[in-house]
Amino acid sequence: HKAAFSLLFFLYAFSSGFSQVTFSMRPMSLKLYPRQANDSAAVTIAGDVTANHYKKVIFTLHKNGVLLDSTIKNIHYSGGKAPFLKSYKIHAEKSLYRIKMYIYKNNALQVMLADSVCSGDVFLINGQSNGVAAKNGPGADPNNPWVRSFGTEDNSSSACFSDTSWGLGDCSTTNSHMSIGVWAMRLGKIIVDSTGIPVCIINGAQNGTRIIHHLPGTNHADLNTIYGCLYYRTLKAGVTNAVKGIFWYQGESDTDTSWSHYENRFNTLYSAWIQDFPLLSNVFVIQSRPGCIINAKTLYHQQLREAQRRISINHPFISLIPTVGIPDFDGCHFRTVGYQKLSQRIYDVLCNNIYNKPSIPGSDTPQPLKAFYSNQSKTRISLVFDQSPLWPDTLNGYDLKDYIYLNSSVTVTSGSSSGDTIHLQLSASCNANKISYLPGINYAGSNNIYMGPWLLNTRGVGVPSFYQFPVADSLNINASTNILVCNSDSILLSTYLTGQKAKWYRNGIAIPGAVNSTFYAKHSGNYYLEMTDQDSISISSNTITLTDDTLPLPVAISANGQSSFCTGGNLSLICNDPSNSYQWHKNGNPIINATQSSYQATSNGNYSVEIQQVNGCLAFSSGININQDSLPNSTFIISNQLDNCADTVVTLTGPAGAGYSYHWLKDSIPIGASGQTYVTTNSGAYSLLVTNNFGCSNSSDLVNIPIISHLVTATTIGSSRICKGGNVRLEASTGVGFTYQWFKNNSAIPGALNGVFVATSGGSYVVNSTNASGCVASSPPVIITLFDCTIARLQYKEEEGFRVYPNPFETAVRLEFPVQFEELNDFHFDLTDANGRQVNTLTKSDLKKNEAIEFDTHELTPGIYFYRAFINNNIYSGKIIKQ
Repeated sequence: HKAAFSLLFFLYAFSSGFSQVTFSMRPMSLKLYPRQANDSAAVTIAGDVTANHYKKVIFTLHKNGVLLDSTIKNIHYSGGKAPFLKSYKIHAEKSLYRIKMYIYKNNALQVMLADSVCSGDVFLINGQSNGVAAKNGPGADPNNPWVRSFGTEDNSSSACFSDTSWGLGDCSTTNSHMSIGVWAMRLGKIIVDSTGIPVCIINGAQNGTRIIHHLPGTNHADLNTIYGCLYYRTLKAGVTNAVKGIFWYQGESDTDTSWSHYENRFNTLYSAWIQDFPLLSNVFVIQSRPGCIINAKTLYHQQLREAQRRISINHPFISLIPTVGIPDFDGCHFRTVGYQKLSQRIYDVLCNNIYNKPSIPGSDTPQPLKAFYSNQSKTRISLVFDQSPLWPDTLNGYDLKDYIYLNSSVTVTSGSSSGDTIHLQLSASCNANKISYLPGINYAGSNNIYMGPWLLNTRGVGVPSFYQFPVADSLNINASTNILVCNSDSILLSTYLTGQKAKWYRNGIAIPGAVNSTFYAKHSGNYYLEMTDQDSISISSNTITLTDDTLPLPVAISANGQSSFCTGGNLSLICNDPSNSYQWHKNGNPIINATQSSYQATSNGNYSVEIQQVNGCLAFSSGININQDSLPNSTFIISNQLDNCADTVVTLTGPAGAGYSYHWLKDSIPIGASGQTYVTTNSGAYSLLVTNNFGCSNSSDLVNIPIISHLVTATTIGSSRICKGGNVRLEASTGVGFTYQWFKNNSAIPGALNGVFVATSGGSYVVNSTNASGCVASSPPVIITLFDCTIARLQYKEEEGFRVYPNPFETAVRLEFPVQFEELNDFHFDLTDANGRQVNTLTKSDLKKNEAIEFDTHELTPGIYFYRAFINNNIYSGKIIKQ
């Protein structure tokens, strides 16, 4: 064995060795093995030695250049072959493994070398040009030793078949050996930097392709297909059973009438992926955005993007990643910076889906949940999302209201956000039942590609483009009662909805002249209402059945000419008709304990009153619609990225709103500020009172604005000049919850994490301190000079030596230098107190002999002090006393 190890490092003969061995399994240089259980992978070397004069096989494993294992095994021949088998487990981390194999008789002959092997995760990319992601501008990432790939993106069958090697992923070229694209390279770097796990990314995207070009053939590994080439590469790489996720970025080429087949074709592709990559649990569909392919045959961009959105909704393991709101878009592709922003957006989703990291708030795609008419006149639609989107300001004069569409000529006149809901004010009452977000390609009346504004959440993640999302539509009518009991009485039928053409029906026949939103029924029968908007879109109400054939007389109620009040307030309704009893109704339902001639309405609704007349018959008033005006939004935002640390100027910005007025308070006291924005440098509890154009006011919660100053210093305990082999103690200022990191010459000192550090070498020392609030401060640098004391002359004569006088002293001392020095090129003087703490220093150069310096000591307290003088290569020391 010793002889084998001795020869191991000297005898290498690849060409002759290969003819002696056949491999059934072996690692390749730069190969990434997919991580399995315990974040590790097994590397197996197996085969046969075919030359019968060899006695042993030798395997070695190095990790980052350090030998971990060397194994020697005897081999035994049968039928002219001697089988061998060796397996190593490597960890998924930023470590490079080198594996060698030798065969041995009288010397060791190397027959295998696999260098820079690692373990990590495998991802696939497919799609068209934005999946290819060619470099578009400066700033693309260089090759990364931890981002690997396999084979070539060249989709020709011959190139795909012949390129079966591993290598470093490359984003400098496309459709060639190891090409992975700009956003794939940045995504790999982010994964490696944040998790420490290497990645393999195999990109099979092809420019200008339709989804039908990516579907598998009968033979999934057919190299004449895009699918087959990508699948073949995973088979040859040995990763088909370990694909963690697939990124699909395609669709621009399917914006003609073929969009209608897109979902079915994707389902075919998805089913093939599930079959061929059995452990696949995450697919990421990247939604395209307005732009790219523009001609008369590609008019269906909105429909194509909706198909992509529905795919993510219909499949639980598919995540949608919109590209809206991502900057640096050239109208079809992203430039380098835009692709890199996309990578971060993708990683934020990967964090939780694959790497079990805490979910990043706001990283998921905001999806619409429902849309409905939210006022009685059907002039407002509310869109509810699964998180809180923000209504954007205008961008370059463009307003988002112009790019939200109804299946109607009615337009959106304004928009606002409140929590998880976007409210859209309409130009007229309507019965539209579909709503769409974002244009197909261009701004209205322009050939310019649409570049925003966008609906984004607070993290900047965009609401995906959606098309003809359903709007819940209903029409309800109410009856004050459904029994006719008194002659000459009538029953009030009414609806909330106004502003549309009305037509009442009895027993399926239109009632002549009944064209208002209310109707007094005087006969029994089945009643319903039909309302028609300006686009002739009609909607029918529920049916109410009235019995008997007697009619009560109508009753009048008054609201003092008003029809609305603020949230939290009320409105007095009065019935002036004499009666033995009163019963107020809201929306046709009795109000408990509302039995007086007046009633205080505190919420929206259609109010009416039922009275009992002297003759005992019931009479009903007409309904009066009372609206409750919403309180204005009073939540304000804090700008300047307030972190309670370095920022001392804080900007508070109130919500925007038509007719809003503002009043700012600090510690609940008005501060006389009435603008939408208020800038302060003072800590305190701030609140905002907002009043809208209806006169309704709302106050925000108190928001505490702390502005914390955090400083740190570093102090030497002893002289800042030390002899070789000596040291000096450095102390940082302290505080509750402080943490530290010491630096020397701008480089972090490993393990120097305490408030005290002992310096043993010269240099510039700085300490970074982080307080309990997370504020970071750096101390001024402390310069430590290393001095060679081995040649110091500590003995001298008074008349020839260095003098410090007078001694004792009061306010100053003079320093006189040795006469034997013609010039003093390097002079340093330091003074320490009896506790060893340095209290003063003085450094000079180019002094002449017999020259004296006066040293100011008036700030020193009386006591004993020790000095050291460094003159050229000599040290003088002594003790002096201040009286």
